[in-house]
Amino acid sequence: MKAAGKDVYLGGNIGAGVFDFLPKLTKKSWVVLELSSFQLIDLHKSPHIAVVLMVTSEHLNWHKNIDEYVQAKAQISLHQNDGDFVVANKDYPSSVKIAKQSDGKIFWVSGKGVDIETKLRGDHNKENIAAAVAVAKILNVKEPIIRKVIKNFRGLKHRLEFVKKVKGVSFYNDSFSTVPETAIAAIKSFTEPTIIILGGSSKNSDFSELGKTITNAKNIKKVILIGVEGPKIGKFIKNKEIAFGEGNMEKIVQMAYNNATKGDVVLLSPACASFDMFKSYKDRGEQFKKAVMAL
Repeated sequence: MKAAGKDVYLGGNIGAGVFDFLPKLTKKSWVVLELSSFQLIDLHKSPHIAVVLMVTSEHLNWHKNIDEYVQAKAQISLHQNDGDFVVANKDYPSSVKIAKQSDGKIFWVSGKGVDIETKLRGDHNKENIAAAVAVAKILNVKEPIIRKVIKNFRGLKHRLEFVKKVKGVSFYNDSFSTVPETAIAAIKSFTEPTIIILGGSSKNSDFSELGKTITNAKNIKKVILIGVEGPKIGKFIKNKEIAFGEGNMEKIVQMAYNNATKGDVVLLSPACASFDMFKSYKDRGEQFKKAVMAL
């Protein structure tokens, strides 16, 4: 949208508070706003363009159950009219359910079959690209602009962020992964031998599917478990070498590096919140990067 010359502001749980740019907005401004279930649950107005990506179980330490969580998310498009738009991923039943409650025009997207040049790893990023392209087309952004931006986009901090290669070992910071589903997506983004760092504080997540993914992943050579949820995650992992990382991030990164050889990937994708050991997922990611840079 920026590349197309629009006046655009980005806000939400990506490090940009809405109140910081609120005074700058005009009637011609566009706001791309990430909204959590906490923010959506009591809304009675929906945005002109709503985007529904993968909706799975999340924040079940706060929501009564999965149904309440999904219905909270549904507020993003529930109050739209026939002049509005909803972009939804057709591959996730909960996302489809949410979109079908809208009176807006639905644009179905999927990461399957997406063929576009990008620096981003993983099928989940193909899903994100498909949704972003749909919004851009609703706003009449020209295709050459779309392709150029996607080709050059390097991703955001703490989301499968490449940190550094140390003696042939590549380190990736995916600290934004605070639920099992995002860790699964991260694991599926690599084919190289991988040492993964998992664990943190509880969100009452179900780690059974994550355990299956790791157990069946041929490229996972070692699992380093940290934090309160580390032991719980370990119970779902079979036939993999498991170690428990203790102390600070510097010691955890050193342990991973000591077990890595040239060509390996060390991946921080915790699948948990961060508050048992860190101030936030950002703090966790920054400490990881600092430890890697010190190797």
